[in-house]
Amino acid sequence: MSALSLSLVCLGGALGALCRYWISRGAALLRPEMKFPGPTLFVNLTGSALLGGLLAATSADLTAPIEAPLLVFAGVGFCGAYTTFSSFCTETVALMRTSKRHAIIYVVATVAGAIAAFSAIFTLITFN
Repeated sequence: MSALSLSLVCLGGALGALCRYWISRGAALLRPEMKFPGPTLFVNLTGSALLGGLLAATSADLTAPIEAPLLVFAGVGFCGAYTTFSSFCTETVALMRTSKRHAIIYVVATVAGAIAAFSAIFTLITFN
């Protein structure tokens, strides 16, 4: 990895993590009683859509390593830090302890929603 790529990942990651934190904190301040992990669902869906849009707009090969500076910064760095699998897992386990039904809804909404968001934006941009 070049020094430029490393710098771009770090900068994009810092911005993505800050956005993720601000969204979570903002939601907690606005709705402290919220039990459903809406902020994590939101960032995972919007991050998937953003990544789909970036890859489509740059005509990236989905099977090739990401090397273009914009994709390294925005795709690997920003989207990688903005979206969060670890929070998704933690919140799923917490929901399972209180409501298996809500846990199942959350898992399905996150996984299916992220794939649908990515695919929809990717298809819209690459549609000829």
